[in-house]
Amino acid sequence: MTTWTDLRQRLRALLSDPNGVLFSDALLEEAARRALAALDAAGGGLGWTLAGLNGAVETSLPAPEQEICLAGAGAAAVTLRALARAERFDLNESIGGELAGWAERQQAQFDAALERVRSRCLQSATLPPYGSAGWPLDGPANCPEEI
Repeated sequence: MTTWTDLRQRLRALLSDPNGVLFSDALLEEAARRALAALDAAGGGLGWTLAGLNGAVETSLPAPEQEICLAGAGAAAVTLRALARAERFDLNESIGGELAGWAERQQAQFDAALERVRSRCLQSATLPPYGSAGWPLDGPANCPEEI
Protein backbone atom coordinates (compact mmCIF):
# COMPACT_ATOMS: atom_id res chain seq x y z
CA MET A 1 0.00 0.00 0.00
CA THR A 2 1.33 3.41 -0.95
CA THR A 3 1.18 6.20 1.62
CA TRP A 4 1.74 9.94 1.39
CA THR A 5 5.26 9.36 2.76
CA ASP A 6 6.01 6.93 -0.10
CA LEU A 7 4.54 9.24 -2.72
CA ARG A 8 6.41 12.26 -1.31
CA GLN A 9 9.70 10.35 -1.55
CA ARG A 10 8.97 9.42 -5.18
CA LEU A 11 7.89 12.99 -5.88
CA ARG A 12 11.17 14.32 -4.50
CA ALA A 13 13.03 11.88 -6.77
CA LEU A 14 10.96 13.00 -9.77
CA LEU A 15 11.78 16.63 -8.96
CA SER A 16 15.49 15.89 -8.37
CA ASP A 17 15.18 17.19 -4.81
CA PRO A 18 15.81 14.15 -2.56
CA ASN A 19 16.81 16.27 0.46
CA GLY A 20 13.96 18.78 0.26
CA VAL A 21 16.14 21.79 -0.47
CA LEU A 22 14.04 23.21 -3.30
CA PHE A 23 10.52 21.98 -2.54
CA SER A 24 9.13 22.27 0.99
CA ASP A 25 6.97 19.56 2.48
CA ALA A 26 4.07 22.03 2.61
CA LEU A 27 4.39 22.81 -1.10
CA LEU A 28 4.54 19.12 -2.03
CA GLU A 29 1.55 18.37 0.18
CA GLU A 30 -0.50 21.12 -1.48
CA ALA A 31 0.53 19.83 -4.91
CA ALA A 32 -0.50 16.28 -3.96
CA ARG A 33 -3.84 17.52 -2.60
CA ARG A 34 -4.56 19.28 -5.90
CA ALA A 35 -3.61 16.24 -7.95
CA LEU A 36 -5.65 13.87 -5.78
CA ALA A 37 -8.70 16.16 -5.90
CA ALA A 38 -8.54 16.41 -9.70
CA LEU A 39 -8.03 12.68 -10.02
CA ASP A 40 -10.90 11.89 -7.66
CA ALA A 41 -13.21 14.23 -9.60
CA ALA A 42 -12.21 12.56 -12.87
CA GLY A 43 -12.94 9.19 -11.31
CA GLY A 44 -16.47 10.21 -10.43
CA GLY A 45 -15.94 11.45 -6.89
CA LEU A 46 -15.31 8.08 -5.29
CA GLY A 47 -13.51 9.67 -2.35
CA TRP A 48 -10.10 8.23 -3.15
CA THR A 49 -7.60 8.70 -0.33
CA LEU A 50 -3.90 8.40 0.25
CA ALA A 51 -2.87 7.36 3.76
CA GLY A 52 -1.23 10.27 5.57
CA LEU A 53 -2.64 12.95 3.27
CA ASN A 54 -5.63 15.02 4.42
CA GLY A 55 -5.82 12.90 7.57
CA ALA A 56 -6.58 9.68 5.67
CA VAL A 57 -5.82 6.50 7.59
CA GLU A 58 -5.70 4.19 4.58
CA THR A 59 -5.12 4.38 0.85
CA SER A 60 -8.07 3.74 -1.43
CA LEU A 61 -6.46 5.23 -4.55
CA PRO A 62 -5.88 2.33 -6.99
CA ALA A 63 -2.26 1.63 -8.00
CA PRO A 64 -2.58 2.87 -11.63
CA GLU A 65 -4.07 6.14 -10.38
CA GLN A 66 -1.22 6.53 -7.88
CA GLU A 67 1.15 6.92 -10.84
CA ILE A 68 -1.15 9.54 -12.34
CA CYS A 69 -1.32 11.33 -8.99
CA LEU A 70 2.48 11.41 -8.88
CA ALA A 71 2.64 13.06 -12.33
CA GLY A 72 -0.05 15.58 -11.40
CA ALA A 73 1.61 16.42 -8.10
CA GLY A 74 4.91 16.94 -9.91
CA ALA A 75 3.31 19.35 -12.36
CA ALA A 76 1.53 21.23 -9.56
CA ALA A 77 4.69 21.43 -7.42
CA VAL A 78 6.80 22.86 -10.21
CA THR A 79 4.06 25.30 -11.16
CA LEU A 80 3.78 26.48 -7.56
CA ARG A 81 7.57 26.83 -7.30
CA ALA A 82 7.79 28.67 -10.64
CA LEU A 83 5.14 31.11 -9.44
CA ALA A 84 7.10 31.72 -6.24
CA ARG A 85 10.29 32.30 -8.26
CA ALA A 86 8.53 34.70 -10.61
CA GLU A 87 7.78 36.93 -7.65
CA ARG A 88 11.47 37.29 -6.83
CA PHE A 89 14.22 38.97 -8.82
CA ASP A 90 16.49 36.33 -10.27
CA LEU A 91 19.52 36.83 -12.50
CA ASN A 92 19.01 33.39 -14.07
CA GLU A 93 15.62 34.02 -15.66
CA SER A 94 15.88 31.04 -18.02
CA ILE A 95 15.40 28.61 -15.14
CA GLY A 96 11.90 29.95 -14.49
CA GLY A 97 10.99 29.43 -18.14
CA GLU A 98 12.45 25.94 -18.15
CA LEU A 99 10.53 25.05 -14.99
CA ALA A 100 7.32 26.43 -16.45
CA GLY A 101 7.85 24.43 -19.66
CA TRP A 102 8.44 21.22 -17.74
CA ALA A 103 5.36 21.88 -15.62
CA GLU A 104 3.25 22.50 -18.73
CA ARG A 105 4.36 19.20 -20.27
CA GLN A 106 3.67 17.34 -17.02
CA GLN A 107 0.27 19.03 -16.74
CA ALA A 108 -0.63 18.02 -20.30
CA GLN A 109 0.23 14.40 -19.51
CA PHE A 110 -1.75 14.61 -16.27
CA ASP A 111 -4.78 16.10 -18.06
CA ALA A 112 -4.69 13.32 -20.67
CA ALA A 113 -4.49 10.70 -17.93
CA LEU A 114 -7.43 12.33 -16.11
CA GLU A 115 -9.49 12.05 -19.27
CA ARG A 116 -8.63 8.36 -19.55
CA VAL A 117 -9.65 7.80 -15.92
CA ARG A 118 -12.89 9.72 -16.43
CA SER A 119 -13.73 7.69 -19.55
CA ARG A 120 -12.93 4.39 -17.89
CA CYS A 121 -14.97 5.22 -14.81
CA LEU A 122 -17.95 6.35 -16.86
CA GLN A 123 -17.83 3.15 -18.92
CA SER A 124 -17.75 0.96 -15.82
CA ALA A 125 -20.20 2.96 -13.71
CA THR A 126 -23.30 1.17 -12.48
CA LEU A 127 -25.35 4.37 -12.72
CA PRO A 128 -25.81 6.55 -15.80
CA PRO A 129 -23.85 9.85 -15.85
CA TYR A 130 -27.14 11.79 -15.85
CA GLY A 131 -30.07 12.03 -13.45
CA SER A 132 -32.31 9.09 -12.66
CA ALA A 133 -35.08 10.50 -14.86
CA GLY A 134 -32.69 10.76 -17.80
CA TRP A 135 -33.12 13.09 -20.72
CA PRO A 136 -35.62 12.31 -23.48
CA LEU A 137 -33.95 12.01 -26.85
CA ASP A 138 -36.86 13.22 -28.99
CA GLY A 139 -35.81 16.82 -29.54
CA PRO A 140 -34.69 20.06 -27.94
CA ALA A 141 -38.20 20.91 -26.72
CA ASN A 142 -37.85 18.23 -24.06
CA CYS A 143 -34.33 19.13 -22.91
CA PRO A 144 -33.83 20.71 -19.50
CA GLU A 145 -33.80 24.50 -19.62
CA GLU A 146 -30.46 24.80 -17.86
CA ILE A 147 -27.70 22.71 -19.32
